[in-house]
Amino acid sequence: MNSPELQCRRLLPSAGSLPPLCLRRESPYHPRAFFVVLSESAGCSAIYGEMNTTKSAPPGPSAPRTPPRGQAEPKIHSTPLQPSAISSIQDPKGSALTKHHVALIHREYTDKIRRNVDVEDFVRAVFRFGWSDIHPTPYRDNNEEHTQQYSLGNADIKAYRVGKELSIYTPFNNLANGLLCQLYGPLPDDETPKSDEDKAADKTLRAAATTRCSAVMRHRHDVADSEGQAGSKPALPPLRTYPGRLRTRGHIVTKSKHKLGEKPDLTYSTVKGKPVWEWELVPVEVQKTNAETIEETLRDMLIGCEDGVFSAFLDADSDHAEDEEGLGDADEGGADADEEQGMSDSEEQQGAASGSASKRKRGKEEGSAPDSKRARTASVLPLPSRRTPPMSPKEVQVVKYVNQIMSSNVRSYAVGWLIEETKMRLVYGDRMGLIFTKEIDFLQDDAALFLLIVAATGAAGVHDLGIHPALHFRHKDAVVFSSRTGYVGAKIRLDVQEEQGMEEFVFDVDVTKADPRAVYTEFGLIGRGTTVIPVKAEQGDESKAAEKLKDEPLVAKVAWPHKSRQAEDKMIRAVRQCLVEKGKEKYLDHVVDLKCSVTKSIEEMGLPRVAMGVVPEEQDLRVCRTLILRRYERLETIGSQKGFHTVFVHVVRAHYWVYETSRILHRDISTNNIMWFMRDGEIIGVLCDWDLAEDHSNGDHLSIRPSDEAAATPASTSTSKQAGQPSEQLKSQLKSRVNSGQEPAAATSQLMPEQTPRYRTGTGPFMALDLLRSGLPPIHKYRHDLESFFYIYAYTAAAYDPVKKRFGYIAQWQHSSLVAIGDSKHKFLTNVTEFMAVFSKAHEDFKPLLEPGAFLMQLLRTFRAIERRKDVINRLAVTDECRKGSAVDNGAKVEKLERERDAMVTYSTFMDILGGKLAPPNK
Repeated sequence: MNSPELQCRRLLPSAGSLPPLCLRRESPYHPRAFFVVLSESAGCSAIYGEMNTTKSAPPGPSAPRTPPRGQAEPKIHSTPLQPSAISSIQDPKGSALTKHHVALIHREYTDKIRRNVDVEDFVRAVFRFGWSDIHPTPYRDNNEEHTQQYSLGNADIKAYRVGKELSIYTPFNNLANGLLCQLYGPLPDDETPKSDEDKAADKTLRAAATTRCSAVMRHRHDVADSEGQAGSKPALPPLRTYPGRLRTRGHIVTKSKHKLGEKPDLTYSTVKGKPVWEWELVPVEVQKTNAETIEETLRDMLIGCEDGVFSAFLDADSDHAEDEEGLGDADEGGADADEEQGMSDSEEQQGAASGSASKRKRGKEEGSAPDSKRARTASVLPLPSRRTPPMSPKEVQVVKYVNQIMSSNVRSYAVGWLIEETKMRLVYGDRMGLIFTKEIDFLQDDAALFLLIVAATGAAGVHDLGIHPALHFRHKDAVVFSSRTGYVGAKIRLDVQEEQGMEEFVFDVDVTKADPRAVYTEFGLIGRGTTVIPVKAEQGDESKAAEKLKDEPLVAKVAWPHKSRQAEDKMIRAVRQCLVEKGKEKYLDHVVDLKCSVTKSIEEMGLPRVAMGVVPEEQDLRVCRTLILRRYERLETIGSQKGFHTVFVHVVRAHYWVYETSRILHRDISTNNIMWFMRDGEIIGVLCDWDLAEDHSNGDHLSIRPSDEAAATPASTSTSKQAGQPSEQLKSQLKSRVNSGQEPAAATSQLMPEQTPRYRTGTGPFMALDLLRSGLPPIHKYRHDLESFFYIYAYTAAAYDPVKKRFGYIAQWQHSSLVAIGDSKHKFLTNVTEFMAVFSKAHEDFKPLLEPGAFLMQLLRTFRAIERRKDVINRLAVTDECRKGSAVDNGAKVEKLERERDAMVTYSTFMDILGGKLAPPNK
């Protein structure tokens, strides 16, 4: 198993993918292209000559221990690279582009979609709302004539059907908002300035709506009691706690903190005037290109309830109207005739319930019981395979809006509407993927379902529409969700496990109008979706949080990491505990201070996808993790080269002692993960974000190369397809190779479901060059993190403005492709012209670091020498491909060269060059 042949086979690239000579010349960074470059530029002896001038390095962290022979290797808990989604849609100048946004959605989201979910199942799962929750008759005030049916007005139906896009927004809003008023009472007119008389009238309307909501709530509880469900179901959601309505948005760019302009056609919102993604609730995309010819005799569409069953029918002479106006049944076989084969039981029930507009019936009898056949079928439906069809342009459009919703405020999921002609679909998105419902004909056969959707949306609280359940909005004793009040009065409520049991910790969101610090959410729907919220412990005699945390400035970090990942809170606790146990308490200031944490599964979070039975496979499963941490300042606020240098030295030193005491390697060194604070006039640097850290206490482990496909070149930051476990076909192939003696038995065990494959981790511009090459990712070593620290200093010297306190960018390192970043950084290390281009706009405070004897230049020469030695390794790889029989000898040379590369930069040499002898490395 440990023969030189096998070691060489693991280290060397496959000969099967050798690129043509022209590719080698155009892309000298490619591993098999270095031989051409070397032969054109300098001989091997010249390269060795430069590397041999590097001074010998004092010992750094000892090599990770290798498990004794025969001992089972532990599981490798590693996560694929999670690059910033916003960086992948920006151009080199940092401007977000719509075309890149579309490309991101196609690339990352297509294989994480589930389609054709039943609408009733969707509404029940997302909103906890069903037919029995709709009041049997519409709302009416004392001056209205009594009516038994909900109605869609013929004038708005006609305007919608004869119109095209833009002209149909108003009639659609009238239809939806008209149902809202019939369901829950009239809405105050907040579209125009208010006089005192108007405000008084609005107050009367709000009181009437509240009375109506109370009646509906009583009706829902009466139904629950009559069905014997009282006490056996979760508490029913509150009704109409804020005045949401459909609003036209198509002519206004919706504001986004991520500087990506979008114009949703409509939104369900509480915000009048200019929309802001942070305070939108349901985005709506409309496509209407067909204008119909409609007779003047078009009737109102009525929706009535009889014995708990809702039916849609025309106001009068409905059969005659259907024949004349095209409102009759669909053609035999229906719109989904080509999908008949392989339909699930729930789809068959949906189709069986279809009928004419005069006889369309929807009610609680249709599989509403939790143990119905429909529910049991849905619970075992798998996620789609890689053969998932591409999204249509309109699907992409609504997903863009869902993406924006999930990148704003503190969200667990988002819901959208997609309208195409007279067909409607609902879309759901969370950190694990997307779900689309079957389409309904909302102005004809499925008008009753349209009533259900509008009723459920109107009854939903902000948590039912995706706001994180721990975040609660109240302002002056009222629930408010609006940009006018923002987060003022909002609280975070967490159930924290303490020694004495479970305690509720309540935190005030620490944002005021005078100090509007932002609640920041990472851009992107699928992924960790990290949100950072400034908070303080709620004060008061009964406050458990205040008792433990006083009034210290804090942040709540909410994220959705993979379930298989080592938990960040456990990593932080382990790091800090080991520092204390090994007598290094003085370094605790330089490691992020964790106060408390809560982790919940998707079941505990009540994610609607669980109720819909669309649960991801194990490798894609995520958890919601909330950490309460001490609040620090972001690195860009430091404001001087001297201050930055102090912070930098602190975190390099802390990183070393963490590794020495706990063998935990950070693996995501970036400008976002370095922060600072002041104490008694002294700057203290802090290393944060340990969610990609890895425990090396049992040694590093090479992953076997499963196939050329699995080790494909990381052409972009997309890793969604890499993230899965090996396919059954691959496992079968490996087993057959083991049985035939072609592969050691350990090969298959390393790729069984309980074993996680190794991936690149980090942030592209700061990742070590070894991690940016094509082929199978190497072990992430301690020196790779040191190389990341070097790139941070180089990046700051090249792009930081200490006066404006902000980072610019290095255009050459701003790529969505990891290989392209690696290509640019290789040129940066080895090409003087490229090096000067990177630093062409350096601030005056950092220019002294570019002098020949400066420490930044010494670090540059050190990492250049390491990279040049990698050139030699790649030349040996090309030699093996050209001359068979020398692989064993060259394999030994490669191992020797790799050991030499590891020894060329250590903590001691790095700190000696940096001039930061703040603590001897061996004490």
